Amino acid sequence: MRTVYRLLPPLRDGLQTVRVTDDVFLEWCYTGTDVNVPAAVHGRWHGDDAEEFADYPVSSPYCPALSLRVLDQVRERFAPHGYFIPLAVLGERSPQHEVYFPRRTVDCLDHAASTPPQGVLDEIRTAVFAPDRLPLDAPSFRVPGAPTSVYWNGWAAELLAGLLGPDKLALRLVWSEDPDAEVHPNPMGF
Repeated sequence: MRTVYRLLPPLRDGLQTVRVTDDVFLEWCYTGTDVNVPAAVHGRWHGDDAEEFADYPVSSPYCPALSLRVLDQVRERFAPHGYFIPLAVLGERSPQHEVYFPRRTVDCLDHAASTPPQGVLDEIRTAVFAPDRLPLDAPSFRVPGAPTSVYWNGWAAELLAGLLGPDKLALRLVWSEDPDAEVHPNPMGF
């Protein structure tokens, strides 16, 4: 069964997350080309210093970041399909996370059934995909018109959830081939 997800840090107390403070990276997301790939994405920790650090620390839909511990287990499989960009968090001597940003922008939406991009980040509230046009070989992808939203194929989302362990990653169902599946009412929103 083909599915598409948005990934987020777990929605619970006691977890430090990262706020991305890098407008240069956000601007680059709109092009997402091999030209001028950022050397790093800048951010800062958010939360009490005594709390647990998230393995998937960024809630922004354009900045999927994972701990090196997890990325090292999928790096070879994900590498042909995306960029690994260090997440430079204020106060850290060396990056402990990397942003995994997809190379591919694929026109795989069913435009008649999807809502148009809206807001500052061109988020699509309801995304319906054409199953035969999904880039199933890639872990994640973007769609034209919404260049800052990263969508994850079900196999990759489930792989990462398994590697992270229980309660370490939140998955929001964006779309499923199963007509009875309950998709999130606003998967790219906060």
